[in-house]
Amino acid sequence: MWERSEKDLVDIRSRYQIPPSVVLVRPKANERAHTPPSGLRTFFEVALTHDLCFPTHPYIGEVLSMAGVGPAQLTPNMWVSIIGFYSACLLAGLTPTAEFFLTSFSQRT
Repeated sequence: MWERSEKDLVDIRSRYQIPPSVVLVRPKANERAHTPPSGLRTFFEVALTHDLCFPTHPYIGEVLSMAGVGPAQLTPNMWVSIIGFYSACLLAGLTPTAEFFLTSFSQRT
């Protein structure tokens, strides 16, 4: 597992304009994205490169809630899909909703 330094966290906060109210924590060697410490949420950096901001938009919470998943359960490509769908809806003059997103994509098992 690639480890981030404290300087990396400072750089990430600056690069993606993460407000001080959002706590960034370096993962320990035994921690994985799908099992964050109690009270914390895990996000992949790729979500930030595709315009995920903090605090997260209510649309993000609605999608996660309706899908019954937590942030750490999404792959980087899924983050791109959720955020890209939101942006595409706005550009097309449509109202992006969690229900619209979830009915527009099929789930593969």
